[in-house]
Amino acid sequence: VSGTVLSSALQGTNVSITAEPTDSATKGVAKNAADILVNEQITKTYVGKSVATNLNLTAGRNIVIAQDINQSHGDKTGALNITMNAGTTDSVDSSTAHMQNNKYGANIIRANIFTWGGDLTLNGGTYMGLGSDESGTDGTQREVYSAGGDITINGDLLMAVGNGTVSLHTTESAMPNDIQNQGSITITGNINSAN
Repeated sequence: VSGTVLSSALQGTNVSITAEPTDSATKGVAKNAADILVNEQITKTYVGKSVATNLNLTAGRNIVIAQDINQSHGDKTGALNITMNAGTTDSVDSSTAHMQNNKYGANIIRANIFTWGGDLTLNGGTYMGLGSDESGTDGTQREVYSAGGDITINGDLLMAVGNGTVSLHTTESAMPNDIQNQGSITITGNINSAN
């Protein structure tokens, strides 16, 4: 599915994408060997009446965000709620299948995410850091901005940006010290640095 198609659909429609091979397709391969790769920018834009919509991604193994996901018009009535479920589907070996206990799956965030009032929920282990074409030697900024929405990471968080930073912002401010909305940040697992 192209980024253009998803961007258009999210203007007024909830979108759910699931990657899980069927038993007949795997031919003995564990059912958790299915990934989602976001390799084109997704931008929810304002067209007519703005409404909040949801983007739900579920993969048997990895969800890789390699391009930005953005709600571009800054209107909270059009908030973009995003939920990612990595490594949460059934597996041939159920001991490897669920949440952060799935050693074969993770949410891999190699780009920036802006939800403008929407919630971001990451279920499973999460990596936030360098993209495949970034060295990090000059500093790399990896940013998640919710502007009043909640950021929830249900699992461990690994950060790796070289000399850069990982920033999680939930505050919406019209001016400095003028906080209009503020969401919460919840991380249920361990936080580690791979720098």
